[in-house]
Amino acid sequence: MHDLDADMVAEALRELDPPAHSLVLIENICNLVCPAFFGLGERAKVVLMAVTEGEDKPLKYPHMFRTSDVLVLTKVDLLPHLDVDVARCREYARRVNPRLEILETSATRGDGLAHGTRSCTRAWSREPERPKRPDAADAA
Repeated sequence: MHDLDADMVAEALRELDPPAHSLVLIENICNLVCPAFFGLGERAKVVLMAVTEGEDKPLKYPHMFRTSDVLVLTKVDLLPHLDVDVARCREYARRVNPRLEILETSATRGDGLAHGTRSCTRAWSREPERPKRPDAADAA
């Protein structure tokens, strides 16, 4: 099995025993399909997509983008050498998830890294949504 599941993450957290209020990052590198369909107990989902993959990925793997809070487009320094339309990629991503925050980064130039860190920290620090309990009126 090459995909992570919630039980695997829970076991790893028991073994790691991180201090309270720690930030634990889970990298599920399998593909853009499986991580979208199975929750791992995460508070926020960030999808990293290299611009070298092409602008069509949000439409090809919509569930991954629909379930994510932040899209980090990486390797934007390579755009002058690629036939990739970042504006179209953003359009496709917003079509799938209008609330998706989209960042463009370049590790070699440092573009977007500070803003990306702040955006991801904001997403991770939100309280998880709790299921709503039905009102007595709803039960009647």
